[in-house]
Amino acid sequence: MAVIEIFPTYIQHQSLNITDEEIKELKQFVYDLRDKQKNYKHHFLTPNSFSSYDTNRELHKLPIFRKLSTTFLKAATDLANETIKRSNKKKEYKIKDHYAAITAMWANIYKKGGRVLEHIHHGSTFAGIFYLQQNEKTGQTYFVDPLEYHKMIDVGIMNQNENHYQIAPTKTKDLVIWPAYMKHGAIPNDSDDEKVIISYNINFFSKVNTL
Repeated sequence: MAVIEIFPTYIQHQSLNITDEEIKELKQFVYDLRDKQKNYKHHFLTPNSFSSYDTNRELHKLPIFRKLSTTFLKAATDLANETIKRSNKKKEYKIKDHYAAITAMWANIYKKGGRVLEHIHHGSTFAGIFYLQQNEKTGQTYFVDPLEYHKMIDVGIMNQNENHYQIAPTKTKDLVIWPAYMKHGAIPNDSDDEKVIISYNINFFSKVNTL
């Protein structure tokens, strides 16, 4: 596991221990979703893309995704603990009174030229992507500096935009998690290979029952 500091924000980037056979099975499931959903909307994706977001965003409830869902929840909890620890300059930290839960999970496929426009995930704590099929030419995910508007005050910084965007270099079997408020998008797929991902949202809820 590697926790990377991007701007003043922490994201998590790791490669999962998952077999090629499991990847193949999951990809086939996603392709079957696309085949069954002939008249799908493009959502905020370009026309060369497919998303199950509008018709099936509860993939985490299906048995085939149970293992991945458990992994996503653990990774989000680890990132939350690490973020709180670093932000508060603590030696150790472990969340005790809240638990992570997946509130949505969906699949996207990008053909050549396909991409997703810049957006954030409203109402969530973390957002994440698991890459079922990805290489350096199929369109990497990028993040926008969350201080983009604050920096407009500084005339010197306005003319230095090289750090305004940061790319998360990912490959097949990689998992990336970030705070849902971070604006992000995807570079257009420049390959004849399709990019296949699982996207999801995670929230943290209190363990304390309130009336």
